[in-house]
Amino acid sequence: MPNERAIVTFLDDLALLLVSEAQGDVVAVTYSALKEENNNTDHHEFIWAANQGGDEKKKRFLEEMVWMSETGASIHRIIDRVLTHCWKKIVRRCRAVGKAFELTKEDIKSERYNFMGLTKQNERHSAMLKGVRASGLINSDTSFISTTDGFLRTLASIDRNTKPQVVKEALQYAYELSRAINLEGVLLHKQRKTLNKLGDYIRACRVWFNLHKQMQGGATPTLKRRSKRCFHGLMQEGGIVKTR
Repeated sequence: MPNERAIVTFLDDLALLLVSEAQGDVVAVTYSALKEENNNTDHHEFIWAANQGGDEKKKRFLEEMVWMSETGASIHRIIDRVLTHCWKKIVRRCRAVGKAFELTKEDIKSERYNFMGLTKQNERHSAMLKGVRASGLINSDTSFISTTDGFLRTLASIDRNTKPQVVKEALQYAYELSRAINLEGVLLHKQRKTLNKLGDYIRACRVWFNLHKQMQGGATPTLKRRSKRCFHGLMQEGGIVKTR
């Protein structure tokens, strides 16, 4: 890894992508750099443990993710694999956005407009709309509001039977939205938090897409699993812990 910040980001993303269940799935991740005797370069070792069963499923998922990074798989293939593995958790997070905006079943079907409550009279709202136009995400104020309304309606109605492509497009929009503009002061904290959590999946996929070339000397890191009984010990070692 090029620097400490990149390592922390990778740890964070690794923990995020290993969590697959909707609730109660906790993963701890830690890291060490080992010197290779033959060429005096760092070998990066990431160690993980989960509090629940299903370790073999997580292990196979990681092996596939590393293989895709090494072989230059497209970002879309990586996202599709993450969708399959993290489906239950992602569906739960999509619905959490709807709850954060207090969308009801009636709202989803109604013609209610402007769920974010944006107005040109509000300076922060106006700056947000200008930022969106400048980013190229949306061309006009009206289309941004209507598109975002449709986005929120989609998130609130997602369930386990929703087509993966619909969820994939929603994740990508959440990522682009949170990247294009500063949502602080425009949305409530719980609204920003749930939107950013969705966008994190696409950001993590992009990190994996570039993983192989980011490794020092082009070496892929080692990913080691520890047993469930080592989970609490691993947390005490200072690993990043994700609770879902």
